[in-house]
Amino acid sequence: EREYARSESIREDLRHIRKNKFTWKLSDNRDDFDFFFEKIYVPTVTVSHGRSALTASYENRLRKFKAGTMKLLQVMRDDQFLAGVAIDFDGDVPTLRDSGVLNGSSELKKSGAISAAYLFAMDYLASKGYSNISFGLSRSFLDDGVLNYKRKFRPIITTGSDEGVLM
Repeated sequence: EREYARSESIREDLRHIRKNKFTWKLSDNRDDFDFFFEKIYVPTVTVSHGRSALTASYENRLRKFKAGTMKLLQVMRDDQFLAGVAIDFDGDVPTLRDSGVLNGSSELKKSGAISAAYLFAMDYLASKGYSNISFGLSRSFLDDGVLNYKRKFRPIITTGSDEGVLM
């Protein structure tokens, strides 16, 4: 189905996307951005990390969104906005910055909505000619969902930065 779908785990993600009839669209609508930040991103981080949750700055993300250097990819089903990922184009390589599911729902996570957001974003970026993307930062927990998802694609670490992690 996809050249990068070599693992059973990714094939399972693709089956979930088909089964749940997920689709995607890009939005530059401010109301969609606010909904994403307040109802999708923040609840997902809060549910996932509890008291140790640290969310991105709303003002910073809104500034990037208004400037056009950040785009919102929405995962939809029957015109309902269920999940999403903010794609940051500020830099040489686009970064999948913030992601989440509606109200931090564990059922939506299990249905593959976050995987759909990442796979749809990769398809979109590849269609725009990008051969490299960044999955952004992971928290320093070994069971972090983003960190585990990154492992599926056997990422290559190319450079360090001031946002890097020391282990």
